[in-house]
Amino acid sequence: MARSKHTQESEKEPSFEEGLEQLENIVKDMEAGELSLSDTLGKYEQGVKLAKSLKGMLDLSEKQLTILKTKSDGEDSNTPHEES
Repeated sequence: MARSKHTQESEKEPSFEEGLEQLENIVKDMEAGELSLSDTLGKYEQGVKLAKSLKGMLDLSEKQLTILKTKSDGEDSNTPHEES
């Protein structure tokens, strides 16, 4: 049975924690200085894509938290809150 595009994409996308671990490994590989130029460029490209994906996940989470906070506070979350 053929899988839907959504299912295939969700299988490709690592969780935030997995993606962060992958990014850390890419940085370690590049910092070791043992890669060829083309391998380094490939790792760099992979790292940039991964970093953008992770940032997107963080942005989405921040939006979700803002919505939840707004609902629970009953006020605009963009308004600065006074500290007690």
